[in-house]
This record gives sequence, C-alpha cells and structure tokens, in this order.
Amino acid sequence: MKRILIKNADVFDGFSAEIKKHASIVIDGNLIETVTTSEVQEEGFAEVIDAKGLTAIPGLVEGHGHLTAFSSKLERDQMREDEIVVHSVRRAHDLLLNGITTVRDAGSLIYGLKKGIDDGIIDGPRIFPSNAALSQTCGHADCRTNHAEINTILGPTSPFMRAGIMTTCDGAGEISKVVREQFFLGASQIKLMTGGGMSTVMDPIETLQFTLEEQKLIVGLARDYGTYVMAHLYTPEQIKRSAKAGILSFEHASFMDEDSSKMIADIGGWICPCPNSFPEGLRENMSRMPPNKRYFVENFEDALKKQSELINKYNLDHIIFGTDGTADPPKQLYTYQERFGALNGLRMATGNAKRLFELCTYQNPYPEGYIGTIEKGSYADILLVDGDPVHDLYLFNESKNIKLIMKDGKVYKKE
Repeated sequence: MKRILIKNADVFDGFSAEIKKHASIVIDGNLIETVTTSEVQEEGFAEVIDAKGLTAIPGLVEGHGHLTAFSSKLERDQMREDEIVVHSVRRAHDLLLNGITTVRDAGSLIYGLKKGIDDGIIDGPRIFPSNAALSQTCGHADCRTNHAEINTILGPTSPFMRAGIMTTCDGAGEISKVVREQFFLGASQIKLMTGGGMSTVMDPIETLQFTLEEQKLIVGLARDYGTYVMAHLYTPEQIKRSAKAGILSFEHASFMDEDSSKMIADIGGWICPCPNSFPEGLRENMSRMPPNKRYFVENFEDALKKQSELINKYNLDHIIFGTDGTADPPKQLYTYQERFGALNGLRMATGNAKRLFELCTYQNPYPEGYIGTIEKGSYADILLVDGDPVHDLYLFNESKNIKLIMKDGKVYKKE
C-alpha cells in the first residue's frame, strides 16, 4: 500500500491541548501508522509532504448534516428524486473541499450517494447514515405542505417524502417495520423527530411527538441492532420524554432548562446544539409566521445563550459540532469558540466524534480505523491549517487557511 510522510507539522491529536511540535505523521495506505517527534527517514515513501510548520488537525466532522438539504422543503417537494441526487453529489463534493471529511447525516436520500463515495466513484465525506428521518403523522418529518396532500396506500403524495428523506410511522407495527427498513439500508443510527420544528407547516414547535411508549420501542429496536437514537427536539418537555425513553443524542435542544440539562447529564447523553446562531432570513420573515413558529424566532437568541450556560455549568462534554446541513460548516466553528472556548470547540468537531461513533458498535460503517483523531490506527483524514486552531477557530472563516485536505490518505486540496 502507498506510504506517505507528512513532516514538520504541529499536530493536534483531537483531544490534547498540548500540540506536538515539529512532528511527523506516517501513513500506510488509508491509516495512520505513527505520529512521532523523532526523525523519520524519507526513503521508501511514495510521497513526502512538508507541512512547513502548519498545524495538522483531524478532518472536521459535521455532526448533524443533511446531504439532501440544499433548499427549502417546499422547493424540494417539487423535485424528482434524480434531481435531488444530483444536488446531493455537489453538496458532498463541496463539504469535502471545505474540510469536512465525515458527516453524521440526520435524514437524507443517502444510500446511493454514500455507496458512490465509499466505492470511489464520486468525491465526498464519510457518511454515518440515518436514511429517512422518522416522525409520527403530523410530526416534523411529515413534510406535506397543505391539507390537500394525503397519504395513500401507495405512499405519500409528497415527492419529498416518497424519496425516502423523511417518513411517518404510527403504532407499534408500523414503527417496527419502518425502523427495520432503515437498518436494511445500512443505517448507523436512527433519526427521530420527537418535537416540532421550523421547516414544516403543520406541527407547532412545542408539540410532543411520539408517545413515551413509542419512543421506548424505537430505542429498543435500535439497541437490538447495537446502536442508538438521535432525536430532533427543542423544549424541556420534549427532552425529558426522550431522556426517559433512553434516547442518547439530543439534536438542537435549544430551549433546554435546568431540569432537562440534569437529565441529559445523568444519562451521559450527547447534544448537538445547532443552530449555532440566529438563522439568517428568519427575522425579516417573522411577521408572516404563524404564532406557533414566531415564538421560536423571538426567543431563540436568549435560549441559545442559556443553553451555552447550562452546557458549561453541568460540564456536559458529550457535545458534537453540527450545523443542520449547511454547505460550509467550518465557517460556523467560531460560534463554538464564543460558547465553549476554542479548544473545546475544536474537540467537538474532531475527537469527540470518535467517542460518539462508538455508540454505533457493529453498525459503524467504518470499523477499520478511528475518526476524529490523529493517532496510530486513525483514518488518514487530515487537514493542514495556517494558524493555531487550539486558540483561534475564527481562522476557519477563511477557507484559504486550510492548506491541505486529505481523506483516506488521498489529497483533495494542496496549497
């Protein structure tokens, strides 16, 4: 297999605040063989990359992506499936060239895209797929945009839902079948909607979705396949119900309070606290929103501040960086510096992913190496950046500061 040497690099391993200065990274095929500050002879390497003092960090992880979330649900509901796939190929390509080497996808038409990337047919990040995001009827994955759209025995009339990006299921029998269908397509975890959201029409933000018994059923089905459930939710009551059900990954959780924070801490739960700032365009659209959506927008900035305080207060270190499917996630990393400090923010986008993906056990689609770290046995997913990301995440606001992007031992950008 091809051996590569990266020399003269300052190495951040994904966790430690202590940078290895003037280090070398030895890569054998697609895995890191060693990281050393000792001299390494260059003979026998197919390629030698001189980092010239740049900082080597693990490839960044988008912890809550949607590779088919490139426009509004209303716009996508007017697209054929092949249109959606073409757009997703471009999105995957752009993510990789922006430094994202792995995505935990939270609901997409994903099987063919992931296989194409893994087979080397197209360029893109590694994908931990959920396949379809699941909700109850009239829940956050019920993407019907008006009361004339119906569910038929042949399936939903919404093209977006027919594509398998979102789906509904009600009652034990239907839920069991739909969850198992996601595992049939290779899901590494199950994505569940347990509360309302902004991007659907019929469900108010505060709604509690899926009963406690239904959520426990889904958690049990996931455990039967050795993995876990990630849940879309916002409010304390939604968080509490999902925590009682055994859900381990809390997506958004923007309006969490003291009690719900304690529950997450007690069960060792994970949080992906996105959106990371006030979503652009929402304020000017506020006057046209129904009251059940407007409340979210009016109170979001205060909620985000409170969420950051609670995460820091209770030392909730099971945090994964995510953006809910933007095209250039690294440009949001600076918000994690403001909320949690630069070092913690960088860990949330790198080393924490190694721990999160351990929850997948044998559903992990990439079991041969570690993701999110630079150490012996890690995949050779490496960025060389100009600057000190341990203390400054603002450097990711300029893509020119990422000088090299490597995934699986293959260089995709080199400046």
